[in-house]
Amino acid sequence: MSHFDYDPLGDTVISVDTVDTVDWTREELHYPGPEGRTVIAYLYLPKHAAAPHQTLVYAPPLPVHAGWFSVSYSVEDMLAPHIKAGRAVFAAVPNGGTERPSPEGYSPPAQGSIEMRENVSKWVVEHRLGLDYLTRRDDIDADRIGLFSLSGGGASLILPIVEARFNTAVYVGVGMVPEFTQRVPEANPVNYV
Repeated sequence: MSHFDYDPLGDTVISVDTVDTVDWTREELHYPGPEGRTVIAYLYLPKHAAAPHQTLVYAPPLPVHAGWFSVSYSVEDMLAPHIKAGRAVFAAVPNGGTERPSPEGYSPPAQGSIEMRENVSKWVVEHRLGLDYLTRRDDIDADRIGLFSLSGGGASLILPIVEARFNTAVYVGVGMVPEFTQRVPEANPVNYV
């Protein structure tokens, strides 16, 4: 599983833009990811609960990966009750998402290709780097971080296996499409389930 190894985030400067609502503060985070690409993520902090917060790391559904709607819309549509109940939510924007569009002319690699394995690996590493950031914050309970995956499957089934900082995983409507079984073994979610 060495393809999921990474250099920890360390003290790398992360830019933060903040948006306040009645129920939460949304921080937009930017941090360096694999191959020097900038990762964009959102951290929602509840306003009506004392810190440190239990945190859900959100693995969004396919429409977010395809850029049909934004991660922030998906979080606020699906997880607002959890934030209002006192949990923080962290969501990294996938490549191809509205906030991180794919380059013009990009087409996804073949399922069985090494390039697909590299895409899965990058997605996992981007989330692990986000966990590096979360666990350094005083307002996040580092011992109570869970994964919340909506629809999809794929890499969200791999993430809690390679990342020990998750103490729970919740999957809603998650399945595997037959194409996932065509992936090389290191990127095939069946091998991790």
